[in-house]
Amino acid sequence: MPESQELKKLCVCGRSKRMPMCDNSHSAEGWSCAETSTHEIIGFCSSHRYRNLAMKLASHYSDSLILPGQATPALEYLVILADPLDLEFPVRAFQSVQAKRRSVLSLGAPPEVLSDLFPSVPISGLDTEDMTVTFKMACEILDGNDTGSASSRSLKSAFVSHAVVDESLLMSAVEYLRNYFSADLFLCAD
Repeated sequence: MPESQELKKLCVCGRSKRMPMCDNSHSAEGWSCAETSTHEIIGFCSSHRYRNLAMKLASHYSDSLILPGQATPALEYLVILADPLDLEFPVRAFQSVQAKRRSVLSLGAPPEVLSDLFPSVPISGLDTEDMTVTFKMACEILDGNDTGSASSRSLKSAFVSHAVVDESLLMSAVEYLRNYFSADLFLCAD
């Protein structure tokens, strides 16, 4: 590839003042500003179930929708719509997308239950019964008109009451709660 067509590199070491874009302080190491990259203000991500809500919010704020498997722009603010029934992509996005600020909007779970998954990030609960109300609540939170904040409580320990013969049926749900909520669950076999 001719040097004039070579893509500019993103700064990944953390020394750049404009993280994640290179500020040319690494020119001796071959790093320079990425001219073709876009820098979005707000990026919205969600599980598949709430993709339409994330899409509507991205459209409302004229910003971007973060989708699995697609390149992610540099963000000022990452908003995660967290569906407690499908947390795989939101957690992965939280861990991998570079953003100066982040917040989580919990859809159907008390905010305190998600606090271990999304540490040091404000988590607000939204009504999931009426999507029109949910959209309006999300806009109020994003516009700074909501005074709610995440609680420091989280699900720590619980016994799962069940018939012993059904224990194998519960294991996938128990593992999900253990993996995504750091819940200390115990069954009869424990």
